[in-house]
Amino acid sequence: MSNILFVVGSTRPGRVSEKVLAHIQTIIEGRDDITASVADLRELDLPFFDGEITPSNPDFAPEAENVKAWTKLVGEADGVVLISPEYNHSTSAVLKNAIDWIYGEWENKPIGIISYGWFGGENAQIAIKQVYETLKPVHVEPTTKLYFMKHIQPDGSIIDEEYATSQINATLDAFAA
Repeated sequence: MSNILFVVGSTRPGRVSEKVLAHIQTIIEGRDDITASVADLRELDLPFFDGEITPSNPDFAPEAENVKAWTKLVGEADGVVLISPEYNHSTSAVLKNAIDWIYGEWENKPIGIISYGWFGGENAQIAIKQVYETLKPVHVEPTTKLYFMKHIQPDGSIIDEEYATSQINATLDAFAA
């Protein structure tokens, strides 16, 4: 059984990512090959990275307890799924910041993406994949793209449950394989 860490990549009030996560959790309840843990970036409240020593440096050691907790969550997971909104044709600043806080824990870590937005989160996925080039995780395919007004409403409620469920299951199947 794989322990997958689902990262809620938005901190906005009324965020869609909570509803997407709720749908994912309902799907996981029907599966026996995946257990889920959640890293909510709102609750973690990571400071913006501004250290003199970067996480890729062997001498880097985070001091903030919430950064240590984040690092441990990623390090202990068998894989990570980033639930990413698309903001201004990219991923959210808080998700990018969370990715930037750690380095070695990403290497060879299977990472999937479930994105949403007016363009299905396509541009958010592109931005995340560009960051991957340095971090060297195992990119999990297929990813899931949920389009506003086609698959989900802008408030996060599901329009096309069959599509959303099948796409999320396809992403999760890649972890189980």
